[in-house]
Amino acid sequence: MAVKISNQEFWNLTDVIQSQDRATPELMYYEKYLLSQVPATRVRHVLVLGCGTGREIPGILSYYPQAHITAVDLSENMIKVCLENLKAWGISPLQVNCVVSSAEELQMPSQQFDVVVIFNNMITYVTPAASRAQLFRNTFQLLKPEGVLLGVAHHQRGGIRKTIYFLLQQLYGPIAGVEVGSRNGGFFGKSVPTFYYSNRGLRSDLEGASFIDVQVLSLADYAARNGASYNMLKGTNNLLFYGQRPR
Repeated sequence: MAVKISNQEFWNLTDVIQSQDRATPELMYYEKYLLSQVPATRVRHVLVLGCGTGREIPGILSYYPQAHITAVDLSENMIKVCLENLKAWGISPLQVNCVVSSAEELQMPSQQFDVVVIFNNMITYVTPAASRAQLFRNTFQLLKPEGVLLGVAHHQRGGIRKTIYFLLQQLYGPIAGVEVGSRNGGFFGKSVPTFYYSNRGLRSDLEGASFIDVQVLSLADYAARNGASYNMLKGTNNLLFYGQRPR
């Protein structure tokens, strides 16, 4: 049986960090799509929440070459590996500043960033609901007027087992006092609380934090939009999201 530990404890584990580390950094195709939605000429300051070992940072800089990045993770050990990776990849510390903090408790001056990025399904590990609401409110305050939030979240709809699990949870959850979308996650014999979004729920949370022009798109939706098919049995069917702070 998996041992229950906190989110911070989990992401500080050596085995977990090694499983997330990438010798060759790369962006997923859907992350490239999200980054392409913001013209590079608009971007000078980027905040990356849940940066982990830094996998996405070189790719972000390839889209926004003039940007300075603030990379944040709640795991001190993850940040140590991130700094080592950035040095190995030839990225100047003058261009990337790394900070140890949870996303919802991050303390920085308001209206500082043109883009906030939440990749790696980081939002999945932010529980309970009040913490996710605080994260989105904090993100909104950190964005400049017309600044943009880009992110990826785990979806309640996907493979058969996952879909059935959350459909059943919609039935018994309210009776049992269980938040619909909650699920035990983790690996290497460790268990942490996680949360999977529905399209409607994610949109509601973003709009509740005052974001406008909100877009939420599953990978299946994205494939269909581009005239392609998506294998729900093998894919995660993540949710891609976009929101903007008003002018």
